[in-house]
Amino acid sequence: MSLNKTPLKQKTESSSADFYLNNGYGTVLVPQNNIFFSEVNISEIEATAPYTVYEENGNIRSCYGIHLVNTYNNWKAILLEAEKFIKEILKDDIYIHQSKINYKESIPTAVWPWHRDFPFWKNYDNIPVSKMINVIVFLDNVYENSGPVQVIPGSHKHFFEEELAQAKAEFNELSGSVSSDLDFELPLTKVKSLASANGIFSLCGAIGDISLFHPDVIHQSSPGTDDNKRRLMIITYNACSNRPVNPSVRPQYFASSDYTPI
Repeated sequence: MSLNKTPLKQKTESSSADFYLNNGYGTVLVPQNNIFFSEVNISEIEATAPYTVYEENGNIRSCYGIHLVNTYNNWKAILLEAEKFIKEILKDDIYIHQSKINYKESIPTAVWPWHRDFPFWKNYDNIPVSKMINVIVFLDNVYENSGPVQVIPGSHKHFFEEELAQAKAEFNELSGSVSSDLDFELPLTKVKSLASANGIFSLCGAIGDISLFHPDVIHQSSPGTDDNKRRLMIITYNACSNRPVNPSVRPQYFASSDYTPI
C-alpha cells in the first residue's frame, strides 16, 4: 500500500499562519532527517502516563498527561518547530494545557464523533477564549483507512444555534470527555450539511509528521482497520494570556495548572 501523504506542495501551502487561520488546520514542516525514533519511546510513555483509558477489548484508547512525567524531557525537542509556529500564530507565549496519545482500533467504539474541543476547555477548564492550538505528532504512518483525524475546513468560524444551550453545561464525569459518547454533541444533520459545503480533509501522513488544528474546528475519526491501526500524540497549547479564570474541575492530567511559558 502506498502512503497517503499530503503532497509536498500542499504541505508547504498549509504551513503558513494564514492558511491555518482561514482553514482551521495546518502543517508544520519538519526536517526529513528528524530525530523522531531516537527521541520517542512509546512503551515508556504508556507505562508512565498518569491516566489511561481502555477500549472494551482491553486495549488502550488514550493515555493522558504524558507531558507531566519525566519521559517528556526525552522527546520534547520534536515539538520545537511546532511551538515556534504556534507562537507566531497566537502572537503570545504558550504553555501546555493538555497532552495525550490517542489510539485507533478496528472496533465500533474506537470512534470520536464529530465535535469541537473548545467547549470542554471553556466549560470544564474555565479557559476564556479559544486562543489555543492542538498539535498532532504522527506516531505511525496514517492512511485514509487508519482512522485519521478528519476536519471540516473553515468550521471553526461556523457555529450552530443548538450550541448556545451548551454554554453553561457543567462537568459530570470523565467518561464524557474520553469515550465515543462525548459531551457537547453537535447537530449531526447540520454538521453533514456543512461538510457537504466545505468538504472534509483527512490529516494523513508519515511517522514524525506534525499537523495542527484549531480548538473550534469540527473534527472526528472513525475506526481503523486490522491492518492499519494508528497512534497520534496530541499536545494542546494555550496562550499564557488566556489562562483559566478559575481552577478546572478536571484532574491535573486533563487540565494542567502549570502555566509556565515554554
